[in-house]
Amino acid sequence: MFIFLIALFLCDPGTSTETYKVGDCGIRFSQYKPRIAYGFPSKYNEFPWHVALYKLSNASRYDYMCGGSIIDNNIVITAAHCVFDEEQQDLDYSRMVIATGKYNGSWEHRDVHEQRLEVISKKVRRTYRGTDNRFQDDIALLALNDSIKFSSVVMPVCIDWDSSYEPNDGEMGTFVGWGYNEKNVLSEKLQVSRMEQRNFGECRNKVSKGYTSFLTSDKFCAASIDMSELEQGDSGGGLVFSRSLGTETEAKERYFIYGILSGRENSNGYYFFTNVSNHMPWINSTKMNIIDETNVRKVCGIRNVVNSTEPGGYISSYSDYPWLATIYMTKKNKFFGIRCVGSIIHQRAIITSYWCIRDGRPHYKGVEFRIIIGKHEMNMKEEEEDEQYLNVGAITIITCLISVSVFTIQDGE
Repeated sequence: MFIFLIALFLCDPGTSTETYKVGDCGIRFSQYKPRIAYGFPSKYNEFPWHVALYKLSNASRYDYMCGGSIIDNNIVITAAHCVFDEEQQDLDYSRMVIATGKYNGSWEHRDVHEQRLEVISKKVRRTYRGTDNRFQDDIALLALNDSIKFSSVVMPVCIDWDSSYEPNDGEMGTFVGWGYNEKNVLSEKLQVSRMEQRNFGECRNKVSKGYTSFLTSDKFCAASIDMSELEQGDSGGGLVFSRSLGTETEAKERYFIYGILSGRENSNGYYFFTNVSNHMPWINSTKMNIIDETNVRKVCGIRNVVNSTEPGGYISSYSDYPWLATIYMTKKNKFFGIRCVGSIIHQRAIITSYWCIRDGRPHYKGVEFRIIIGKHEMNMKEEEEDEQYLNVGAITIITCLISVSVFTIQDGE
């Protein structure tokens, strides 16, 4: 579906959040201490790094898939099996969307601070093969189409990059998710569970024989201490442990991700987590690759000026102003005229004046707007080498301080 947005930003002071400082991570919005079947609801945005992963189904609706954790302004970490198809050995990431700042897991419910971003690439370890190698290397990074706007209620989880600390056996961690509850219904409110890390040898000895092979060398075990159960849908979420940083008088509690939920053993209540520390070099190098790829996408405002003169003045080339877009109109699928121009601000968005697309005069009734980019001559009957025709669809109005009109665009048929 094509979307057309008109943004009229009138900020409501009641929705403001605390200031986010560059470099902040792993700070819980509330220091509420909870006592996902049988789990307890978290407080709103208590775990600002946790995200929901959805996929567009063939029925044109977004279905919840897994959880994940923010580790950078456009990168999410999750389990590889969440974005992997056993039969095809792959999964189409172009139909995936993540939502940050979310408390209610339903796609239809939009939370106050929620942000929705598209997945533009996924990075899975080459050695991952799903059940074929017993979920060894069950870890993935997802690159997003835009930067997440950080605040006190949406921020990354901390990562122990130098592996200076490892949770001990018996240490308590925290896990949250929207997995299916005891009634086999996807939880609407984000549920929290307290997990105790267990000794690897103990875990291996107590799990059923059919599960021991899934305890690969990059896993560790944990068990719930509050009668909660992690279920289908909780996969990909992060098990975090708190650490106090700073001085004794100004100690700050931060949460670090050490495990990613990979699987569970049903009879004895053991859960298998991919150990983040085992994959630190891969995470770091892959993260840097994503940043490099993203920077290429951020190329903007570059002119390729080729001056030419004609009698009467300077004649420009399209390449002089490659961000220029022309908004034209159709009526009953016939060309109706050029309306105005706009500027490309994103690979799927154009900014223009509000009044260009708001005209209530009778003869404009039934008009549809479309976009041309890469065109120099406005002769609609002549095709040019670089021209692209793009569709514009439904209109949504958003409210906050400055009035702008934004077209979200997608290739036409």
